[in-house]
Amino acid sequence: MRTNSKGFTVVEALLIVVIVGVVGFVGYKVMQVRKNSSASTASSPVATKPTPQIQPSSAPEVKKASDLDAASKELDKLNVESELGEASKLQSDVNAL
Repeated sequence: MRTNSKGFTVVEALLIVVIVGVVGFVGYKVMQVRKNSSASTASSPVATKPTPQIQPSSAPEVKKASDLDAASKELDKLNVESELGEASKLQSDVNAL
């Protein structure tokens, strides 16, 4: 007796359809949850510190090597690291990677 065993059976085909359906349903639910959470965070206002504005005219113009010392002293007065604490922390986190 010869049997022709080429192709899928109905049970195998049905099992594949069920697995693809479950994976699709889970993916859809994950997408909905992420979409809803991103929409809720985008609509809620986040309190952030305003970005400090540095006046470009406060530092002297550098034309000679001796002007670099004056510019360095002027820039040290600004104390940028304390105002940009979050940025320096982020940079240290990136460097840690």
